[in-house]
Amino acid sequence: QMCIRDSFYVDGQLSSSVVLPDLPTDNSGSFRIGGLGTSQQFPGLIAEVRIYARALSPEEIRWLYELGRQFYPEV
Repeated sequence: QMCIRDSFYVDGQLSSSVVLPDLPTDNSGSFRIGGLGTSQQFPGLIAEVRIYARALSPEEIRWLYELGRQFYPEV
């Protein structure tokens, strides 16, 4: 078990950050993006998802956001 900080960025800016305690470390559970099962679904558009093995700095996140705008200028 371990605790991690989960940070959410919208348009390259920090939107929220929470500590998620007691997460399993065996990777045996499901991983979902955009919803929790069938009961809660994200109603918007998710243009790009990336998962990293380390925490990115705010500067790196902003740089990646600006890079992505080249491919998704209307989002």
